[in-house]
Amino acid sequence: MTRSLLAATLLASACATDAVPLTELIVVIDSELAVPDEIDQVELAVTGPAGTTRTTGRVTLGAGNPSLPVTFGLSPQSDLLSPVVITVTAARIDTDVIVARVRTGFVERESKLVFILLRHQCRDHVDPDSCTPADCRSVEIAPTALPPWTGTIPQRDAPPVCGDGACRAYESCEDCVADCGMCDPCRLLETGGIVDESNAACCVRFGPRASDEENTEGYGGQWYWLPPSEGPEAINGARWNLWLSAAGTYRVEAYTDDRYAAQLIQSAVYQIGHAGRTDQRVVDQSATGDWTLVGDFEFAAGGGQYVLLGDVPGVPSVRNMVLFDALRLTLVRCD
Repeated sequence: MTRSLLAATLLASACATDAVPLTELIVVIDSELAVPDEIDQVELAVTGPAGTTRTTGRVTLGAGNPSLPVTFGLSPQSDLLSPVVITVTAARIDTDVIVARVRTGFVERESKLVFILLRHQCRDHVDPDSCTPADCRSVEIAPTALPPWTGTIPQRDAPPVCGDGACRAYESCEDCVADCGMCDPCRLLETGGIVDESNAACCVRFGPRASDEENTEGYGGQWYWLPPSEGPEAINGARWNLWLSAAGTYRVEAYTDDRYAAQLIQSAVYQIGHAGRTDQRVVDQSATGDWTLVGDFEFAAGGGQYVLLGDVPGVPSVRNMVLFDALRLTLVRCD
């Protein structure tokens, strides 16, 4: 017998709690966009643990119709409690204006709140799994981290509460360590960023001369150099560890200093560990000043990725400097 994955009910603006503990999600939808000038309809679609998606609620907004916020109750119809993907689409005159998505699940015998705020800055972003602004992307919240449903509708202008033990959709490791934990020290933003060789947590030097030949010039007022070795393997060098918030193709550039162009090697060998692959690029460090292109590479979201530079040149060189300085990653295409 086929059973319904989820049961959904449009609730009144104030729901009474039940004496018997329920396994349910209370989805509250609010918006910064004006009704009906900017949106006149919201639709709730839910993908249950088995992967089946159902449109479980559609509400027309405006005069004579429900006003925001609107509240839905979701309850499981099987023993499977997660994952549950909740997608809210707001439209005007049947044209999608904004889409928000939350990935979470049920907690047995607990009533949990999922608060979805449709932000004005996310207008015209209708694919939350693509390269939209950070605040407009899909959010994944552990079911146990969802706040309890108390019967009170959240206020959209209420300030975030940091320290209540739940990492909510509007909190992150950057602004609420108490709830969301520490950010990875090498974390780069969704569009990329700069990893300086002076950051000991992110740039790890190796070899007997790893701390030699430092200079107060270069990016951020510090770089260091090493004489090229004769190989065949690198004896000294550095590894820049990378942690990326979003998967995509990133342009990798190395900071060089053209004041030393006559001394910099023309075949620095960069090894790039990215998305489970390893590639090498030979770079002429003397070619340009400031940022020198290493290449474009596909990176996965998360850590375990790196750029490594050793002191072995790609071809023998009479020049006497391998330069180690900052790296810059720039998102050029989002997966």
